[in-house]
Amino acid sequence: MKKLFLFIALTQACFLINAQETLYGIEQIAGTESLVKDRLTEMGATGDYTFSVLLPVGGCPRCEGSIPLFFNDTKKYFPEVYNLIIALSDNPQTAENNISTKNYGTNNIVCVDNDDPLMQSFHFKTGSAGVPYIVIINNNTGDFINASPLLGISYDLDFFQSLTENLETVKVDKISVKTNTSKFHSSISPSIIKLKSLENKSYNINCSTLPTVSNITLSKDLSKLALLEFETSSVLLSEKKTDQYVLTDTIKTTESEYYLFKAPDVPDSLVQALRFLNVMQIIYLDIAFSDNAEELLISASLPKLYWEDIVTEKLVYTNEACLIRYNLKEKSKTISPMQLDSLYITSHSHFYIDEEKQRIFMGILKGWPTQGTTAEPTSTDTDPFIDSFYDFSPMMSVLTYPQCTFSQYLGELPSWHKKEHTGYFYFSPKVCFDKNHYVVADTHTGEITTFDRNSLKQISTFNINDLLLKKGLLVKNDTITYSLQPNSKLQRIIDKKELLSSRILDVAYNKNTYYVLLTDEKNVILYICFPEINKLMSTDYIAPPFIGDINKMKLLYQNGEIKVVSIVDNSGKVSLNTMTFTH
Repeated sequence: MKKLFLFIALTQACFLINAQETLYGIEQIAGTESLVKDRLTEMGATGDYTFSVLLPVGGCPRCEGSIPLFFNDTKKYFPEVYNLIIALSDNPQTAENNISTKNYGTNNIVCVDNDDPLMQSFHFKTGSAGVPYIVIINNNTGDFINASPLLGISYDLDFFQSLTENLETVKVDKISVKTNTSKFHSSISPSIIKLKSLENKSYNINCSTLPTVSNITLSKDLSKLALLEFETSSVLLSEKKTDQYVLTDTIKTTESEYYLFKAPDVPDSLVQALRFLNVMQIIYLDIAFSDNAEELLISASLPKLYWEDIVTEKLVYTNEACLIRYNLKEKSKTISPMQLDSLYITSHSHFYIDEEKQRIFMGILKGWPTQGTTAEPTSTDTDPFIDSFYDFSPMMSVLTYPQCTFSQYLGELPSWHKKEHTGYFYFSPKVCFDKNHYVVADTHTGEITTFDRNSLKQISTFNINDLLLKKGLLVKNDTITYSLQPNSKLQRIIDKKELLSSRILDVAYNKNTYYVLLTDEKNVILYICFPEINKLMSTDYIAPPFIGDINKMKLLYQNGEIKVVSIVDNSGKVSLNTMTFTH
């Protein structure tokens, strides 16, 4: 039997490439060598070298298939070196439980978070560790010898040898600072006209510790709560009982989901083999309750297998974007593949649903660097530094519901992204609606656009950051000092983050009134905006112990009241906190 060749077509067309030639490059912070040496000793490293994989748990599940292959080759060709998985997670305790059952080719696994001393030695070109990295380290000196991202499954011995040859030579670049020394820190100030809180309530959630949650969603009446645990692609369901939310169900991936989009002529044994190697993954991405809270909707990526050439045994593995409808009463799933437009990539990592109008809204990925892995754009069509890139640059894809078929594109990318030549890198929309309108908020730039709910025509736009600037409530940095790789297009885009003074966490809307939950990464404030009359109201800083992870906060509008919702894990006591305001 010929050796099976597996080709994985990921959403962003990932392949294994040298770290210095790829978007997902990695460098060592100069001066951290002693820190690395000491921390590896604490982790149990022995011998002259450590062959490690830095694994952001759940960050890129389908990138993990090469990990056992790498460690198998390590044991075969370098049996004397120490092998190690450094599992990076916001919650190392739950991560350890989740990954201990997987086959990674080594049992040496240490779970850390971003505050671990070892993580202070890494500099990632993209700003964070979004994919697994092979990192070969000299235990005696603390130097990173070589490093490469694991972006696909086209792993072979040549790749392994390219990483492990000449171990005496340091091949990883070093930089003197982790971030630009001139990085600007702005501070948002509350408005003079302040909102008063009607009430604060805390509801215990009967779980001993908060799992690594990527998203939360609540039913409209707040009677049901769902938590998406992205490291295991499972959903925790709970119902409100007096002063607490009681766990009622866990939605897990099922055996049939691995085979649902497998071609009939692909044997089941291949599915089983790929699962053992951690190649085949089911990924649950986002969640939302139906209007009547009888179903939970899940956007998901399910594996799709088919032969490109059965004679040469070339097997193709792609993502099948799906919407899963989970019936809470019957505990059953209905899975519908999404029929997406081929012009641009629709990102189903987040979705917003309007059941009444039978629409689903999803973001778009267009051009470099949101697509691809190269350190520079490869064509004029993908280059955000060329003005023609923005000739047609929509905000979102609109799909019909429940058929999940593409209907049309919505809106135009806010002008800031064209002016600063950042493409879609910083575009992350939030969507809400009332009886007659849709509202799309651009998370980082603060631009908020309103559309007619029937025709989808744009009605108005305003920028909350501009409004705050005019009233002296926000300070903006208008200059950038490029200190790292000034000729790199990627670095120029990353440094533009200094111009973004605030970030919208969530948005709600009703009858020409905009409710915006805003942060400068230190403080959180709720603003109520009346752009037609240039008026603002706000809360004081919303502070701990109310706030847990600011990225999991929600904003809900109900019957003239606005609620800020936050999940908090305080020494093992998990709660859902609500703060209610009116105006």
